[in-house]
Amino acid sequence: MIHRYLTQNALTTNAPSNFSLIQLRRYDLLDPFHDDPDLSLARLHELAIQQGLPAEALFALAELSFLRAEKNHDPGRYGAAALYTYAFLFPEEQREPLDPLDPRSRVAADLYN
Repeated sequence: MIHRYLTQNALTTNAPSNFSLIQLRRYDLLDPFHDDPDLSLARLHELAIQQGLPAEALFALAELSFLRAEKNHDPGRYGAAALYTYAFLFPEEQREPLDPLDPRSRVAADLYN
């Protein structure tokens, strides 16, 4: 039970992972996400750009975009999820490479595929 809670993600439970929920809380977007997910994703995107697209935000944007795509059968959101995932998995030179043991890497690879 605890393992399932700690490892939940968009692909295993059709709900955001704790990693994504932390980002929503960090930017005070958790409640707004429940009310208007698309507006909250747009705001998270803006904040991520302002902060240089940190890996944590890219992962959350990827996973949350995927969940919206699944719910609404929205090809544009699938595309956004793929772009955010690619940016997360293959960081530009100014960003630190991912830790090979980071559990988000496996989820991101599965989201991308």
